[in-house]
Amino acid sequence: MNVLVTGAGGFVGRATVAALTARGHRVRGTRRRPHEVDGVAEWIDLDIGPTTDWSSALAGVDAVVHTAAVVHRPDAAIADHDAVTHLGSARLAEQAAGRVESLLLIGTVAVYGDRPPPRVDADTEPRPDTPYGAAKLAAERRAADLCAPTGTRLAVLRFPAVYGPGDPGNVGRLIRLVLRGVPLPLAGVNNERSFLALANAADAVATVVGSPVTGTYLVADEDTISTPDLIRLIARCGGIRPRLVRVPRALLHIAAAAGDRLGRRAPIDRAALHRLTGSLVVDGTEFRRGTGWRPVSTLESGIEAAVAAVQAKVS
Repeated sequence: MNVLVTGAGGFVGRATVAALTARGHRVRGTRRRPHEVDGVAEWIDLDIGPTTDWSSALAGVDAVVHTAAVVHRPDAAIADHDAVTHLGSARLAEQAAGRVESLLLIGTVAVYGDRPPPRVDADTEPRPDTPYGAAKLAAERRAADLCAPTGTRLAVLRFPAVYGPGDPGNVGRLIRLVLRGVPLPLAGVNNERSFLALANAADAVATVVGSPVTGTYLVADEDTISTPDLIRLIARCGGIRPRLVRVPRALLHIAAAAGDRLGRRAPIDRAALHRLTGSLVVDGTEFRRGTGWRPVSTLESGIEAAVAAVQAKVS
């Protein structure tokens, strides 16, 4: 198939391109600035927004994988999320509907809120409370309205935190802290969290492209892990000893409250504390049952690859 991948130079986009080309698809990619990615046969340079003209990008395309969004930018304005992640995605869906066979949106568990329930599944009601989560959910709903009457198949894959080589997100930051030997006051945390290896994310996307799959699904690694055990795993993969310190939960909350007042200058705030200490188990059973998909990477092998990439960059 001829597949358009938006954000093909991004963290998830690059891995998606590799997974699609490995299955014999021809990939056209969009980018905001010149760079190269192995496997992209053709580049379209454009900025994504509410007035973007997608006609040249969509010409001759069978399927679209939309990975582009304003992400990993905590300082992004609400207007940026709305213009790119919401209205930019809606504009793509508007011009793709009825023109391509399928549209796949990369979604996020952020639609369940910054402090979601400890377990989310196919029946959990989205309740976004961040600009990013709200924009993502609005884009999903607008795309559904646009695609429904046209015959274009729409699939949405909601991911938890994706980790792997080149990770610019929270797990990547944690890996760099652990490898630098920074003491982390999380020894007393008792939680359970789901993540998604980059290889699994890309393989799940490639599984959907060209298939009759429609609907909204959660996708996650089969393994879950606590934050202290994740730190221990990172340290073990890096060949170092973990530096975990036991700090009373009350002190962590005091530090997080102070962080809320300091804003971007703070090392931690309440939202970050919840991500580090709270539980979030993502039930991907429905996706695995409906598609037959199984993860190609374990959590341990995915973390090992991410750690190796950081160490190689440092050396």
